[in-house]
Amino acid sequence: MSKTTIWFSPTALLGKEHAAHVFSKWLTDEERARHDRFLFEKNRHEFLATRALERTVLAAHLGCSPDAIRFERNAYGKPSIVGEPKLRFNLTNTLDLVACTVSESGDIGIDAEPLARADTVLEVASSVFLPSEIAELEALDVSAKSRRAVELWTLKEAYMKAMGMGMSLPPDSFGFTARALSSPPKEDSDPSRWRFEVVEIERHLVSVAIEQAGTESIAVGTERVVFG
Repeated sequence: MSKTTIWFSPTALLGKEHAAHVFSKWLTDEERARHDRFLFEKNRHEFLATRALERTVLAAHLGCSPDAIRFERNAYGKPSIVGEPKLRFNLTNTLDLVACTVSESGDIGIDAEPLARADTVLEVASSVFLPSEIAELEALDVSAKSRRAVELWTLKEAYMKAMGMGMSLPPDSFGFTARALSSPPKEDSDPSRWRFEVVEIERHLVSVAIEQAGTESIAVGTERVVFG
């Protein structure tokens, strides 16, 4: 069994002093411009917390200073580290929680959603879930249905990100049974390589999609990151 770690932090843990340090010392000019385009302070803070977690975790893996890391993006916008092709990572962010995971064995994706957003997910179920997934949801009681809707959505998002395509891969073009990819999309030439897991952190469901050879299962651990 292999182990994957989810590093996470509530966004409230990023204090104003450290947020100012991240903005002035760690961000590139392009990232500062992205930060400034957000209309609301809560979104600017979420952006800074995401960047702080990203650079803190990756600097620890690489043994370098956080401001030394440079990123590039593929055609769909997925980031990678310049000069480090073997180290793959992915991020997810909400207003209250940011999370990051890293792999040296293959592609990886992560997504988080607050359990409180279940109603929002269910409102768009017909456009993001397969008929089999909708039938599964309809067979559940209210509480289980809400939780499974969020779980399904985060599994789909994590997979779309691991594939490096994001929303360019339509979420209703593939499906899950339990936590396994049971109806892969035509864009995936080897769907058997993926492993999936879901954990609950701070009233959010966090899903990871991990590319892994063979049939070895994965164990997912969590680590809280404290800034500053």
